[in-house]
Amino acid sequence: MGRIGLLLLVSFLGAHASLQPMAAPLSAATLLTQADGNNAEFVSQTVQEQYYAGNVHAVSITLTNVGTTTWTQATHRLVSMNPYANDTWGRTDVKLPTGVTVAPGATYTFNFNITVPSRPSRYNFQWQMRKTSPGSPANFGAMTPNVQITALSGDAADFISQSVPTFVEPGQKFDVQLVFQNRGSSTWTYDNFRLISLSNPAKVFGRDSIALNVGENIAPGQFKTYNFRLEAPKTEGTFNHLWQLRRSGVANFGPVSPAVPILVRYRNNSTFDSQSVPTAMFVDRTYDVSVRFTNTGLDTWTPGPYALYSQSPAGNNRWGKQSILLPVSVAPGESYTFNFTVKAPALAGIYNFQWRLRRSGKGDFGAFSPLVAVAVEEK
Repeated sequence: MGRIGLLLLVSFLGAHASLQPMAAPLSAATLLTQADGNNAEFVSQTVQEQYYAGNVHAVSITLTNVGTTTWTQATHRLVSMNPYANDTWGRTDVKLPTGVTVAPGATYTFNFNITVPSRPSRYNFQWQMRKTSPGSPANFGAMTPNVQITALSGDAADFISQSVPTFVEPGQKFDVQLVFQNRGSSTWTYDNFRLISLSNPAKVFGRDSIALNVGENIAPGQFKTYNFRLEAPKTEGTFNHLWQLRRSGVANFGPVSPAVPILVRYRNNSTFDSQSVPTAMFVDRTYDVSVRFTNTGLDTWTPGPYALYSQSPAGNNRWGKQSILLPVSVAPGESYTFNFTVKAPALAGIYNFQWRLRRSGKGDFGAFSPLVAVAVEEK
């Protein structure tokens, strides 16, 4: 082949080679998807570009599982990036809630709180999915777009201390104390700053906000001691007590006071179990009866101050006795059966038979025995 023919052949081959598409290099995420079925696609995120330093804020990141493996709490999580696993925002990862799974093709929104760094500056906010098992842990899928967030000086606080009871009775009024320090650059005033209840519901203890005193100012660096009175709910249960500072009309800021579970429960309480009483009697005759109660309060019933007391009306003596003394101690959770003898009234008629526990000096408490209408007849 001559020189000209050789040049034509080379030109021909080069022209055809230029028609073939070049294979793009595979990204790490693509390679991982091919290997174990994990991949993720960024959808959206809700995060601001400015926050006050030291504040806690809610953010969200939405991703779609575009792989072939289901995400679970045990095997997958969202991790902080830029740099990897940093704790700039008060956490290094976000797990799926217990029982939540994200199947291939499904979209999921991670809702979580971040704590803004206490030092005013600019910080990276970026995240990526990571598999933790099986096999070697590895990140996968698209990283969220990096957001440079400015931590502003301004409203900031430190929690110092609190004094809160852990037990109260239903409806009881009680005093609490919380101490915060102003760590921002703004002065707290009566008009613009207050303490906000984060209990659920907010007014479970009767108040949902506590203002400064009229004319009071808390300058940067100063401490504020909040002393106030709350009222326990009327129903028994355990309720969390927690508070956070708020600039009115803007946002909450600073740390939330550590949650204190307050047990709301009667010291003296009872539930009715059973009773045995005839529904028909003859006048002036005696009959054996029994009434059984369970101690559902916090205090042990002891002989002396505790007794069974007649009801309907309270303290009546129609059955020959007004009260039945407790002969033994009954601890919380235990039950006791009062066995006693009653004497039917001297006149025929319909009479109410009902009883309730009483603590001397404190009054009646707990459940009533079901009212029994007893028919008393002539002999």
